[in-house]
Amino acid sequence: MSKIKFLILPFLFFLCACAVKPVLNKGEEPVRSYPVFLTGWETSAVFKAEFKAGDYQSSFLLVVNKRKYADFQIKILGDYSSVLLNADYVKDNFSYNYVLKEFFNKTSKAVFEDIIRILLMKPSDYQGYTSDGEAGVIVFKSGSFFNSYYFKRGLSYPYAMKQSKGRINKTVEFNDYRVFGERPLPYQVVFKDQKERAEIVLTLLSVK
Repeated sequence: MSKIKFLILPFLFFLCACAVKPVLNKGEEPVRSYPVFLTGWETSAVFKAEFKAGDYQSSFLLVVNKRKYADFQIKILGDYSSVLLNADYVKDNFSYNYVLKEFFNKTSKAVFEDIIRILLMKPSDYQGYTSDGEAGVIVFKSGSFFNSYYFKRGLSYPYAMKQSKGRINKTVEFNDYRVFGERPLPYQVVFKDQKERAEIVLTLLSVK
């Protein structure tokens, strides 16, 4: 099996079933900030993406360019800057200009689009809030997912987000916030499925 075919394997671990709604306080949405890229002065961001699934590892570049508000071009580059994917993301709709056949299937396509939405779209469709020990939790709905953002007491930006849909849960970690321009963004974003021992690590290489 080719190296390119292996790239889709970590995505296959992110299979989901039916949605289960958490018990929430329906009060007014708390005022918080969210780690969303390219919503201000920035026009481009480049991430190093690393896939890990068991003993398997692979990496490539995720390149995002903002043409105007809610209008993005997205590329995934492999070895020697080979293009694995070229897509447009406009007003929460995806269109694909080129996708390497071995790179994508129905499941990996859904996961890719979910990751892009988390990176580029401020959460909406507020569902309510609750608490988990020392953390405040604010919950939004995104499609059939429930996205629960976790905030440490006294901090405005989340340290994690748990995405639930049925029996399978995914965790997104927002690590090492650094100031870019006038606002903090996470230097590293980690998508985890602990049950399947799979993770996708995005490290911010540049934003401008």
